[in-house]
Amino acid sequence: MPANRVRLGREAARLAQRALDARGALPASRKYGTPAGIAQARRIARGEPVDAARTRAFMARFRPIYLREYRKGHRTPETSKAIGAWWLWGGSPAWAKLR
Repeated sequence: MPANRVRLGREAARLAQRALDARGALPASRKYGTPAGIAQARRIARGEPVDAARTRAFMARFRPIYLREYRKGHRTPETSKAIGAWWLWGGSPAWAKLR
């Protein structure tokens, strides 16, 4: 595996899969995630290595949005598109591994 690719672990895979499952059950107006984010979630959920720099860049840019929603009391993808998008990329376990 090249040095710039990393496996994010079981917990990140679990969150990514949960976000994909939750997204599938939502109406179109409540769905979250870009095509790139959905593809990333599928890779993470399968346990495949992902580009560490790309994942770190997204998470660093998106973390303030996630934290704002979390502080408002939103804890699941069903209650917040921001939480869902964060989980698609592996959530806090991925962030902890990449920092």
